[in-house]
Amino acid sequence: MKNTLPPLPEEMKPQKSSPSVRTTFCLPQEAIEASDWLSDYWDVTKKAVFGLLLQDTERYRGEPRWEEAMLSFLQTSKAEAAPCVRKTYVIERADLKALERLGEKYEMSRDDLVGGLLIMFKGLSEARAAEQRKKLEEAAKIVAELVDACNGFESRLRALLGRDDVVASRAGVPSIIAENLLSDVQEALKTGSPVKDD
Repeated sequence: MKNTLPPLPEEMKPQKSSPSVRTTFCLPQEAIEASDWLSDYWDVTKKAVFGLLLQDTERYRGEPRWEEAMLSFLQTSKAEAAPCVRKTYVIERADLKALERLGEKYEMSRDDLVGGLLIMFKGLSEARAAEQRKKLEEAAKIVAELVDACNGFESRLRALLGRDDVVASRAGVPSIIAENLLSDVQEALKTGSPVKDD
């Protein structure tokens, strides 16, 4: 599923910081697939995925309920991990060091931490995308009502003033705007692409 959320907030966009390095992780196949999914979902490079994982982890770190849930998930993920596959990524040197420090903090290997975080954040993003899709489906219904209302007003004015009247013709403009918006929302639901800001 493509990202149907608005573009990444400015503070979450990947920032140039430290030099990049190549590093090899030993990850479950599920985690490797999660890195591909997250890269596609957020429309960022795989290198940027690691930075985003760290940003979100740092953002919520210290909140007891979230940290407890994260640790529980990581421990369960570690216990249930399938055989790992060696996978090389390009990653910011600073992100790599941060992952190593985080692994020490939570007393788990860097690879177990990375695998667990990738799988966990894919699950969180899928839940968020599903929630956003429901809202977009409701929005489509409301916009469809707007289209019907605009068309109704236009028809009434044309019946009253004539098809070529300036007022009746200009009343058709909101109908066109509403119909275009409905088309964009329906396209977003179909393709998973975000609705563009025209």
